[in-house]
Amino acid sequence: MGGVFCLHGIVDTAADLEECPGVVGLDGTSPDGIVAYRGIGCVVGAHPGTELRSLPRETLIRYLFRHQQVVERVMQRHTVLPVKFGSTVDSREDARALLVQAHRDLTEALALMRDKVEVEVVATWDVERTLEEVGREEGVIQAREAIVAGGNSTLEDKVRLGQVVKERLDRRRNAHRERMLDVLQPLAVGAAPNALIAEDMVVNVAFLVERARVSQFDDGVRELDSLFGNRITFRVIGPLPPYSFSTVEITQLTPEQVEQARQELGLPGAHGETEVRKAYRRLAAEVQRKEPSGTKTPADRLARLRWASEVLQASSRRQASRGGRSDVSGGSAADRLFVVSLRGTGYQEVEAARFAGAIRV
Repeated sequence: MGGVFCLHGIVDTAADLEECPGVVGLDGTSPDGIVAYRGIGCVVGAHPGTELRSLPRETLIRYLFRHQQVVERVMQRHTVLPVKFGSTVDSREDARALLVQAHRDLTEALALMRDKVEVEVVATWDVERTLEEVGREEGVIQAREAIVAGGNSTLEDKVRLGQVVKERLDRRRNAHRERMLDVLQPLAVGAAPNALIAEDMVVNVAFLVERARVSQFDDGVRELDSLFGNRITFRVIGPLPPYSFSTVEITQLTPEQVEQARQELGLPGAHGETEVRKAYRRLAAEVQRKEPSGTKTPADRLARLRWASEVLQASSRRQASRGGRSDVSGGSAADRLFVVSLRGTGYQEVEAARFAGAIRV
């Protein structure tokens, strides 16, 4: 394989593979392969040769689907960390270089995800039926009768009645969520809430489940299905790779960006990871102490400090792996610098109230 390579996933393997059996890349024909380094590997495949953002939406969706297919097929043989769609490197040597630079973090993340899969659960209800049921509740009946008793209803009366209905609807939705989470969370290692993007959604959550307990988790969903009868419809998607819990984002840096990061943290020249972390903590504490919380300025400043810390720690690790050389010339794969970030690696307990943000009623 030559030219630009798509990156699909990071896997636990010690062997380079020119081809992954049964796995083809974005073009649907070219086989993907694995570049390995010290027990971990990077799944690489052919790139279509066109900037993805310039492609028609239908083509982009097709490529995204194929990217996910690659990750899910590789998951059948390996523990896999999905790589963000659209990530590329210029060569297999570049792929190996990023494995060298991020070896510790990727190895730890793979260990954290070993023998675990993602299972998504979406619970929906019939909106019209639920509104009819809420309309028969005593509080809503009283609010409606009060409007009727007052004669001609005004816009303010209708708004007030709508608020009462929404409050009762939210209360019912929250009660359903709490019951669902009480059953499912003990069967999972972690959970990540997704936005409620439709009016009929009650729960939309990704669970991280041990492979050995997937059937037990499915039993939990069936228990809920029986409990709610035909009032709630459950849809289960998975097992999937841990998209919501450990997605890898890869950025290749220029010398100018490294220098910008040094200026951001006030660290001229090369420094070790310990010095970088100390500088980040000191400056972050100063920002939080000087600026009022909840304003945009400290949030932006803290984001820049985090970025600079990630860049310089990656630079420090690469320098240590190359015997102290600190240049980022980009002339060879060994000279290139990558920042590898793992998004969503923290497990969390999910409270029912956290699911309410995006719902439209």
